[in-house]
Amino acid sequence: MTLAPNLAFGVNDATQFTTITRTDGKPLRLERLAPSKPWITAAVEPGAKADEATARIRVAIQRDGPPRRFYEYVQVYAAGQTNTPVSGIYLYGQVMGEVSLSPEMLYWSLPDAKNTPAQRPESLVTRRLTISTADGKAFELKNPQSTLKGLKLELVAKEAGKAYELVARLDELPASTVSGNVSFETSVAAQSRIEVPVIVNVFKP
Repeated sequence: MTLAPNLAFGVNDATQFTTITRTDGKPLRLERLAPSKPWITAAVEPGAKADEATARIRVAIQRDGPPRRFYEYVQVYAAGQTNTPVSGIYLYGQVMGEVSLSPEMLYWSLPDAKNTPAQRPESLVTRRLTISTADGKAFELKNPQSTLKGLKLELVAKEAGKAYELVARLDELPASTVSGNVSFETSVAAQSRIEVPVIVNVFKP
């Protein structure tokens, strides 16, 4: 079972539901639900009967900590089997901050070509990422850096500093698939430094 709750900027909690069913038709007899983090709560919906084989589970998350992606879970325990969970509810989602990115990562898929930089089309080596804020106010970005060799970065201000474009250009093509990140600093206190995942996939033609 998988749920994907997201918290938009300015939203402090979110709730989703899932259903657990015992496949042999016998009563579930749920003992407890154990979330992996204290900011996650899980409970059987009121009205569930002990002799039923199916139960509706309410899972809620609360904003806690900085903006981030999360991968968590709720373990499900049945009566008489308290040491080993009988099932699990997996949660993956995002706590969004004031600063948003589109897309949220940089990705290249390149042939293992030996042509020179001048022969490489711009669309092959360049990726662009838009950075903006939820309230549309002006902000500042600076100090773009990359962990990958040969990746040139440029921050371009748009709309009088209300949005930026990060231009990433591969001046050197890697010999094989590599991954890393690019980062930059912002004037938004809650997100003073942002990292963006980077993957350069090199395939053999």
